[in-house]
Amino acid sequence: MTTDKSKFSTYLPEVLEDQLKIWMAARQQRSASAAVATILSEYFGLERENFQIANFATKADLKTLVEDVDMIEADLDELEKKVDTLEGKWGEK
Repeated sequence: MTTDKSKFSTYLPEVLEDQLKIWMAARQQRSASAAVATILSEYFGLERENFQIANFATKADLKTLVEDVDMIEADLDELEKKVDTLEGKWGEK
């Protein structure tokens, strides 16, 4: 993947690697890169919504997706009511 972002490589002492794995598991992070970026953003007091790692969704993206799902669920509820009404008129279930 081509990117204009800086890449850092480091050799972690085993104790730090173990702690990173524990931290990642607790927060359901699958990517060490995203985990380190999140840790650094928290350390420096930056809002995570202001950047994105690889192809992961930001909090703003997730909020939009949740809103879209809520609208779809409402549409499906409305359609179900209409189907029930039609079935009632036709006497079928």
